[in-house]
Amino acid sequence: MEKVDLRGPAGWIKPLIYAVRFRSVLRRANGMLCIGAGTDAWVAKHAPRELKVFPFAYFLQGKIPDRGARAAGSFRFVYVGSLIERKRVDLLVEALAGLADRPFELEIVGDGPMRGQLKDLTDAHLPRRVAFRGTLTMSEAIERIQAADCLVLPSDHDGFGAVLSEALINGTPAICSSECGASAVVRASGTGAVFTAGDADDLRRVLGAMLHRGPLSETGREDLSNWARCLTAKAGARYLLEILDHDASKVIVPLWERGRG
Repeated sequence: MEKVDLRGPAGWIKPLIYAVRFRSVLRRANGMLCIGAGTDAWVAKHAPRELKVFPFAYFLQGKIPDRGARAAGSFRFVYVGSLIERKRVDLLVEALAGLADRPFELEIVGDGPMRGQLKDLTDAHLPRRVAFRGTLTMSEAIERIQAADCLVLPSDHDGFGAVLSEALINGTPAICSSECGASAVVRASGTGAVFTAGDADDLRRVLGAMLHRGPLSETGREDLSNWARCLTAKAGARYLLEILDHDASKVIVPLWERGRG
């Protein structure tokens, strides 16, 4: 189960709806894999005590192509995803506009109904700083992530945000909002940052800190990539077996909270 979206008028009734669902689930299962920061605690609060909850994640294939040498130039941010309102790419543009006195570039990979609006916004506030790449194949998108110094996912809500794991596996630091399920993974990486969802000033602060620190060295990126193997499918399979063999007297520590950050 992913992180629940509690935004909007329906947010107050969702805990009641899910409480009923959890009781129904308990008739068929005695445990739940909870994806996203805080999801396990939220489920535990609203589900019957008998339902065991375990923090989980989306575990990716984890095939890491040769990255090659990073081309010299301005610090490069990248966004990969749909161009829809919930993803808040407009917030990213607003935050970066306040840092326009510093050298950086932004690549936007993906498409959607907000592309025209975002193009107008970037032309007005970040002229000649932003490249729209459109829809790419998975391998092409990974190449853009590898070529970047930082991936940013500024969503108002994402149940997880697997692109964050993709970035970390490929040695690219990540920034995301507090409402992205993968925010716990980003924090644990020790290289990125989490900002308060919807807060342009806070996003500007963490973007500025990233620019001040500068790009990770190739050694730093390799270290990050090695740590992020905890987010790959093989690691996830071992973690699932650990959960299935769980001793109720012991606490399971999520893979991403073991040994870094």
